[in-house]
Amino acid sequence: MAAVCLTPLEQVLQDRFRQMAGGPPEWAWPYPAPIPLAGRNYVPGRGLLVYASAENLAWMDRDKQHQKPRRESFGADVVAVRYRHQYENPQLQVERFFPDVGMAPVSNGGLLCAAYFVLDEIEASVPSSPRALLDLIAVANWCKFVMLSNVDYVRDREKLRKSLPYVTNELEVLRPHLVIMPKTILGDPDNDIYEAMRGASPETTFVGVMQFNAMVVNCHLQRFDDAAAELGSRYASTPLATWMSKLRRVNRDHAWRFLAHVAEQLREARRLPA
Repeated sequence: MAAVCLTPLEQVLQDRFRQMAGGPPEWAWPYPAPIPLAGRNYVPGRGLLVYASAENLAWMDRDKQHQKPRRESFGADVVAVRYRHQYENPQLQVERFFPDVGMAPVSNGGLLCAAYFVLDEIEASVPSSPRALLDLIAVANWCKFVMLSNVDYVRDREKLRKSLPYVTNELEVLRPHLVIMPKTILGDPDNDIYEAMRGASPETTFVGVMQFNAMVVNCHLQRFDDAAAELGSRYASTPLATWMSKLRRVNRDHAWRFLAHVAEQLREARRLPA
């Protein structure tokens, strides 16, 4: 695997992950837990961390000839830097508006649009390009391992706990002001996963949202149609409107529903007692 230039925070995370005992569980693909992609301008204590759920490696079974450039990021190291490696691979970035970082909801644009929206809602300065935004925030999959069957296991608390030590380590290093993450993983405030994350980064506000995919946007978020139309009008002359028009693998007319849902969850999370 070609060397990549890690950010200082990524180097710290790489060292931390290296010191952790164990490896992939028996039910997972034999690849080590990847560190987050942490932007060069990310500021601990003030930054935004965005979690997708888990990778899907089904494409590896289809790539019988081992020709996909994405394979280059799956090296033999005990710590994986594959998100940074894929982000810096020019073969994966050809004609991409949203950079390919190896996480579908980020690479397709949905979670980057959500990050733009959240930063604007909390009155932070928002870059006008996705690459500049990725330099400002951190992104990762919460689940550090991938089931051999490539099934999403966000409801399996026992399997999720295999990832929790890695998550708490990255929270201790990144100390995000806000975390946007899958609502099913976050769960209720009194569960052990939520409590462990709060213990690792006590000042963080955790915002649980539904996963960004076509089924959620088209079917589960229909009640947000009016709020989505209002947001579309409010942001019509901003870079966010352009970003939303570039979304991949989702009905763009319905995608504003997801941001309306994010707005609701952000309001609720900020009302919770610390």
